Amino acid sequence: MPDRSLASHSDVGVQRLPKSLHGSGAALKLTGPWSLVNNCSSKGSTVSEKFVLPEHQRPTLKHDEYTDLEIPVIDVAAINNSLEGDATAKEALVAQVREACLNWGCFQIVNHDISEELLSRIQYHVNRFFNLPFAEKMKVVKQDGSVAGYGHATVKNGDVRPSSERFFFANDGSVAENAQKLWSNWDENDFIGSYSEYYEKVHQLSGSLIRIIVQGLEVDPVHFEKYWKNTSGLLLWNFYPACPEPQKAIGINAHTDFNLLTVLHENNVGGLQIEKDGEWVAVRPRPGALAVNIGDTLQAKIPWYIPKIECRKVNDITTNGVEFSERELVFQSGCNRRVHDSRADYEVTVPLDRDVVDRVLTNAKYRSVPHRAVVNETQTRISVAYFHVPVQGIDIVPHPELVDEHNPNKYEPFTIDTYTKIKQAQTLNTLELFLRTDTRDNGVVTIEAQSHTT
Repeated sequence: MPDRSLASHSDVGVQRLPKSLHGSGAALKLTGPWSLVNNCSSKGSTVSEKFVLPEHQRPTLKHDEYTDLEIPVIDVAAINNSLEGDATAKEALVAQVREACLNWGCFQIVNHDISEELLSRIQYHVNRFFNLPFAEKMKVVKQDGSVAGYGHATVKNGDVRPSSERFFFANDGSVAENAQKLWSNWDENDFIGSYSEYYEKVHQLSGSLIRIIVQGLEVDPVHFEKYWKNTSGLLLWNFYPACPEPQKAIGINAHTDFNLLTVLHENNVGGLQIEKDGEWVAVRPRPGALAVNIGDTLQAKIPWYIPKIECRKVNDITTNGVEFSERELVFQSGCNRRVHDSRADYEVTVPLDRDVVDRVLTNAKYRSVPHRAVVNETQTRISVAYFHVPVQGIDIVPHPELVDEHNPNKYEPFTIDTYTKIKQAQTLNTLELFLRTDTRDNGVVTIEAQSHTT
């Protein structure tokens, strides 16, 4: 049976926002010589305590526990990395993608014009990197102020570490720089060539998919072009080694993606799971297929301006013997959120309203789907995620045809920079922090989401 344990969606508790909310953003710091490959198992047959989840949070759906309930598989040959071609086929594709976005928030695509030969080359480089000695990988560890670099997955649950490693790539000079650090005695040109070819292909494909998604909204698509035209993306390599006790650990905890759209390539091991109607569904990997999911930015109907968020001190309070400074997050529109500051952390009270959050995008159409990765006992899973990120530095506002008296703008304005900083602390329900007070009940509760810490 599908796993129904979605405690992180509904448990009442406390969510802490890190100090980076008002700074430049903290970078990943690895304390001590930590390597998942070397330390995931303390004795070879058991999992180290640092990776063990509390019993009530352990996934019960296995990595390959597939059912008849499957995400849509869509043939995108009509795109062919352009928007030319047979009009009837294109209309059918738009309809299929629209249905998948409305009902799932994700789908798999085939006939996407990225060759299996190129996918195999990328897999080779992923495996080659993660099988390097730990000291070699530490040569490219993520540094302060940088997006790119090696580390472990940061979607954490308290002090429990996810059973995975990752390598983030920004599409800039750091790619060649990191390649030279890693493979000075190898032919790094082969890696850079494969990386560049894959990036260009998946970036172009992602842009075409976003246009198809927007066409399904039946509004003038010109309004949306500025949000992804001339933008760039990020590539993330994920590595999930076999785990001696997979039922006790997690590859990466439940989360949603911050960006517009994610395109994922994985090997054929299985482990990706998505949430559908309160249940977890295992996604069956298909050779050559790519998984696509809606991100928070696209769900939120691309709903932002370029405002400022200020943090104002209100007064000092004491709770259970602990002194706090009560503060307000002040949005440009004047809608505030109360927070409580203890040392470097902030505690936030926000409305818990999944119905509103699950019906937004282009003011209430598509949803950013929660997903996670589970591990297994015998096989290593790898994946390559491409994140299509919106253009920064421009006003992002709802399409005028998608807002009216029956479908009001549901969110306070915010920037992509602000959102990604907050996303570091709250991997689920992040958009709820930005719900407008006039679109929800006045009741406020505190919620608990798995912390996204550095």
